[in-house]
Parts: sequence; C-alpha cells; structure tokens
Amino acid sequence: MGKLAFTLALMAYPIWLGANARSFGQVAIFVLIFALMLFFFGPKAHEVQDNPSKPTMALFSLVLAAGLAAIGYGIGYAIFS
Repeated sequence: MGKLAFTLALMAYPIWLGANARSFGQVAIFVLIFALMLFFFGPKAHEVQDNPSKPTMALFSLVLAAGLAAIGYGIGYAIFS
C-alpha cells in the first residue's frame, strides 16, 4: 500500500505541470526520472510473470511512467487550466 500511495503522490507534479500548461521537455524529464525510480525500486524481474529481462523491465517502467504522467498532465490541463 505504501508504494501505491507514493506512486500516486508522484502524480501531483504532472497535474501541476498540466495546470500550468508546461512544455513537453519538462514532462519528459519527469517521466525519465519516474521511470528510473520504478526500474530500481519497483517490482523485481522474479516477481513478474515469465521473469522478463532487464531491458524489458526498463521498457515496462518507461511505459508505466509515461502513462501515469500523461494521465496526470491531462487531469491538470483539463480541470485547472
């Protein structure tokens, strides 16, 4: 539950970026940092079905980070701007 709460708390920054209509570069930097955090501190390969390789886990982390940031940015842009 703690990891989920921390991940959802990290969505506050993309919501703020969306509310202020920030540029793609600022969101991309956040996505890369978020993906690295998920890669190193998220689920390990042996905890995932079929035990994927490290490059696959890095791709999963990047996709998840980009998706969560996009959702947060969309919420912030739609509601607060």
